[in-house]
Amino acid sequence: HVFKSILTVPEGGPEAAAAYRLAGQLAGLFGGSVEAVHYPMAPTTMADGMVGGMSGAVVAWDEKQAAERAGVSKAAFDKELSGRGTFVALDRHDIDDLTLRLRTSDVAVLGRPGADSDNPTPATASLALHEPACPIVIAPPSGTLGTLNEIVVAWNASEQAANAVRLAMPMLEKAKKVTIVSVGSNAHPVSAGRLKDRLQRHGVAVELAAIDPGAVSARARGRAVLGFTHDRGASMLVMGAYGSNQMLEFLGLGGATGKIISACKVPVFVSH
Repeated sequence: HVFKSILTVPEGGPEAAAAYRLAGQLAGLFGGSVEAVHYPMAPTTMADGMVGGMSGAVVAWDEKQAAERAGVSKAAFDKELSGRGTFVALDRHDIDDLTLRLRTSDVAVLGRPGADSDNPTPATASLALHEPACPIVIAPPSGTLGTLNEIVVAWNASEQAANAVRLAMPMLEKAKKVTIVSVGSNAHPVSAGRLKDRLQRHGVAVELAAIDPGAVSARARGRAVLGFTHDRGASMLVMGAYGSNQMLEFLGLGGATGKIISACKVPVFVSH
């Protein structure tokens, strides 16, 4: 399994260029092709409560903004991906269309949610992160993958973490080294050792590490994983995505997942 069919779906914000750049790097790494699809922002609620002709002015402003954002997406595509994929701009936010594209792609590349002040909660990112159709790579603002000198795997022996490792195998096999980091007082030594053996059978050079930030919040554990990844100078972080009853307002994900996605300086490979 390799990443031949790469989907990227920015909504025309400042994160579009980074997402396209990273998608192009993945396509080059695996000899794949990029399908770039621009969806308009989900319909605004600004007109709610407006009276008389004011709502018409808001709709007109929305149409103008939508055209401008589609132009940003197309310009970013032309700069980062011209000749290495296809681009289409849709005229409405079609959840069924996006779901189908996700379910028929090998991997999807998203810009970092929260990076766009006009659209901090992109509907495309929200759906992709909650729809267990294909793995997701979150592009940092730099949009660069680096040299794949090291990939960090955040490991807690959960089903989500195991699934993320399975789906990330094409990336792990290309890395010069993979570091499996267990987080928390229960360092999962047996399962981490078994995972190390499995990766080594795939020809991967593997190290084991453990960090214990103590009895802290999920977001603090996320910061610990971020610090470890950044201190190592890793090229990518692989992790499972975890939901929570206390949803993060801008991502709807568990605290550790949300913290990592919103602040990681390198690409984050996530999967349910």
